[in-house]
Amino acid sequence: MSNIILNTEGTPLNQTAEGPAGGFLALGMADTIGTLLASYWAFVSATPATEQDADALIGKLGLEERLAFNQPSDEEQCLEALTSRVVPFKVLNSHVLCARSLTIGQAIELVCKDPTGQPDVVVRLAQLGLRVAMNRGKWVLYVSNSPLHHELRRLFADTKWSAGGWSVVLRRLPGGEESTQRIGAGFAPGKVTAIDVPAHWLPTNDESDMLLAA
Repeated sequence: MSNIILNTEGTPLNQTAEGPAGGFLALGMADTIGTLLASYWAFVSATPATEQDADALIGKLGLEERLAFNQPSDEEQCLEALTSRVVPFKVLNSHVLCARSLTIGQAIELVCKDPTGQPDVVVRLAQLGLRVAMNRGKWVLYVSNSPLHHELRRLFADTKWSAGGWSVVLRRLPGGEESTQRIGAGFAPGKVTAIDVPAHWLPTNDESDMLLAA
């Protein structure tokens, strides 16, 4: 088990086999199990635990299935890789345009919350190959399919999707489908992948926003 080992001090150490969001355990579960294993080992042995000791403990306690259950799916990892990236945006705040560094997810949330009040965020997302829009009564994220899209390749750098392929994986998410859309004003129509915007980025009460965005 290379994902969770105990270091020589007997405290948990989480390891990942790949880069940012490219392949990881759910961090909460990894931290919890790592802490429990470290505490158990400190209680039963005066010798620092090795990776082999951790493997043996995980097998003995039957934790393999639980760890596998909490492993994010490939499509969830792909979306996390994309939306956790931090990018500079120009955000309208009390009628003043401010430069802010936001994750892609935070930018999506801003557009869903105020679809007509953040035009610069919408433009910047389009430059990144992304569009957030209301479609058939629900918020949808559109992602350009082209593996040659320069900005998307930068966003997926250091992940397993750095050379493309994100569109096929993202289509496994709820609402996932391929369509032809303009990613933004002034852009030619192109193949995109549409997915439902995850609920945690949606406003709590968004009926008025939905009407504005329709």
